[in-house]
Parts: sequence; structure tokens; C-alpha cells
Amino acid sequence: MNVVALAALVASSLFAIFYAVLDLASLWPVVVTNMIWNCGYVLVMVINGRGRTRLASWTLVFTGWANTIAPAVFLGADTGVYLFLVLIPIIGVLISGPRDRVMPVVVIGLGVVIFAIVPMIFTESPTVLRGTAVEKALFASSAIGVGAIGSLFALYYRWLVTLAEEALAAANARSERLLLNILPEPIAERLKAEESPIADRIDEVTVLFADLVGFTPLSQLLSADDLVLLLNQIFSSFDDLSERFGLEKVATIGDGYLAVSGLPTARPDHMSAAADMALAMREVLSQHVVPGYGHLGMRFGLASGSVVAGVIGKRKFRYDLWGDTVNTASRMESHGRPGMIHVTSDIHRALADSYEFQPRGEILIKGKGPMETYFLISSHQPPAIGDESAAGEADRVDGSEKTRGIREKPDARDRTVLS
Repeated sequence: MNVVALAALVASSLFAIFYAVLDLASLWPVVVTNMIWNCGYVLVMVINGRGRTRLASWTLVFTGWANTIAPAVFLGADTGVYLFLVLIPIIGVLISGPRDRVMPVVVIGLGVVIFAIVPMIFTESPTVLRGTAVEKALFASSAIGVGAIGSLFALYYRWLVTLAEEALAAANARSERLLLNILPEPIAERLKAEESPIADRIDEVTVLFADLVGFTPLSQLLSADDLVLLLNQIFSSFDDLSERFGLEKVATIGDGYLAVSGLPTARPDHMSAAADMALAMREVLSQHVVPGYGHLGMRFGLASGSVVAGVIGKRKFRYDLWGDTVNTASRMESHGRPGMIHVTSDIHRALADSYEFQPRGEILIKGKGPMETYFLISSHQPPAIGDESAAGEADRVDGSEKTRGIREKPDARDRTVLS
């Protein structure tokens, strides 16, 4: 609105000067009225600057009409001054508020009537101008002025729309990146399609649980900032590994890390992918040494089977897993040993030819009873992630860096099994 008011002020002043140069003796009334109505354009900017946008809009429209009708009445339709009336409805619509239904109707309806009536009533120019070169110059200047000002307003409005579209696209891109950091892409697409609730039963996945050992004394040794930085550094490197090995990170739970292989897209090698990631995680963690504490340790647990995965709730939702497989993986981790990858017997049977295992024997697992379990030691072949190896990922991590804190998580690890 300020741009329009300023442009109208400049145009009105230029036309006043033009009238004065052409024939001040004959055209002085329009010179004077133009300068008077210029005060209206200044008033528009003052009112708009005080936040009274609606009043400023109406002031601009009526000032524009007055600034056009007065010269048209004095000079007549033959001079073409009335042509400026065509701009008023267009400008009125552009400056009306997004929820203003009255102003567009009024300025269009009244504008069309005024544009039709003025040239019919005030047809001829004053006798002193009729048929002269001044009359022709006035018509030419009016036609050029209308075309130029209308085109400039259109270009300026198009520029504003382009800026708004670019800002909207950037905001949408940021929202999309944020959403994909929270949810897998297929799940995000379903959520955007307003599917709710989102729930799938997947028969073959491998769940990976990892949990730092000795987190309580570590949290007492480090400041809050250093503790959070350390956890962020470790879990960020785990996030990189999850992308490389094709696992879906589900959550960080205090100082624990939960990921799943085979979701949201099924894959036949879900066991080996999870095993490779667990080995790489252990290698990455070995690079972290905390002064005054030593090497960090983690327990790892792997279990395969079926899960239910989905998104529930309305706020602060996340992609989550439920089922006995999740509970079993949690039990493998909690009943494991620091630095060891504890797995179930079915994973051992499936991967025995490609990986080295250490039997642990039959142990009593809380909530499961006696179970034959194994420790995953190493792989007989490079991880199936292209030319890069897990060790390459570990080389990127500087274990000597210090870091910043997180509060200790509850001891409860059990997850509700969805019936």
C-alpha cells in the first residue's frame, strides 16, 4: 500500500508539473487540485504506518478517485485523463485484506460505474484546449501514464508473489526435512494423506537395541553440556550408520538407541544388515575415550521376528514399534555384557555361515524363560554397503572430543505388546 501511495504521489506531482509546463494559465485548476490530493497520498502512508490498514486502503481508493475525477471534469474526456479511472478498481482489489469481502465489491462496482459515466458527462475539453496540440499531448500522456503505471504495479505485484512463493517453498522444504527426520518417507506420505491411525504388521524384521554401560557415573563425571555433546556425537554417528546400512532409527531412549532392519520396506537381508550395523556401532564407540573415565562401553541386543509398527496420537507423535520381538531385543541387551552383541538363536542359525558367534549357553531371560543365546563376534565378509567399511565410518569420529549432557533415563525398558 505504501508503494502504491508513493507511486501515485509521484505520478500526480509529475502530471501537475506537466500541466503547468504545457499551459499554466489554462490548466492551473488541475495543477492546484493535484497538489491538494497529494496530501491524501501522504496521509495514506501515515495511517498505514500506524497499523490502521483498512482505513488506509479506503483513504487511498477515494483519494485516487478524487485525484482522477477532478481533472477529468475540468479537462474533459477528450484529454484522456479519465483513463486513470481504470486503475482504481485494480489497485483497490490488490490492497484489500485477504478476508475483506466488502472492499473488492465496492471498488469494482463503483469503479465500473464511474469509469462509464465520467466520459459520457464530461466529454469535451475546455474551449481553450479543444483541437490544440496541448489536448493531444494530454491524451497521449494520459494513455502512456495509465499503461506505464499499470504495468509497473503488475510487475511489482508479480515480484511480491514470486517472493511469497519462494518463501513458501523454502518453508515447505524445511517442514519436509523435519518430517523426514521424524518419520520414514513412506509413513510421512501416508500421514500427509491424512491416514490415521497408521499401523502395519511386518512379519520379518530385526530389532537392534543398544545401551551405554555405566551412564550414571559418567553423568556425574561430566558437566551437563559435555554429557549432551558426547551423546549427540555418538548418536549422530549411529544415525550415519543407520543410513549406510539401511536401518530405520526408531528412537533414542535416554542413553539407549533403538533401530530396526526391514522397515518400512521389507528386505530379505534384515538380519545381516542389523548385525553389520551393530558391529560398526561397536567399532565407532571404541573410538570414544573420556578423560578420567576411559573407553565407553555399550550392550547390544538383536532379535528377529514380527512387529507392529505405526504412528499414534495427535501431537508429538513418532514412528514406533510394538510386539514380542521388541521386548526380546530389549531383553538381549539388558541380559548382555558390555561391548558384546547379544543375539537370539534364530539369528545365529541364519547367519552362522557368514559370521562368527560365541555360544553363551542357555540363560534365564526375564519374561521369556530359558533361552539359548549367542554373542556376535565378527563378520566373515565385508559389510554389504558398497566400497566403504564400518571402520571408515569409525575413522570419521574423533573420540577425544568432549561433549554436552542428557538426563538419566528410567530403568524401565519394557514396551507394551500390542494385542
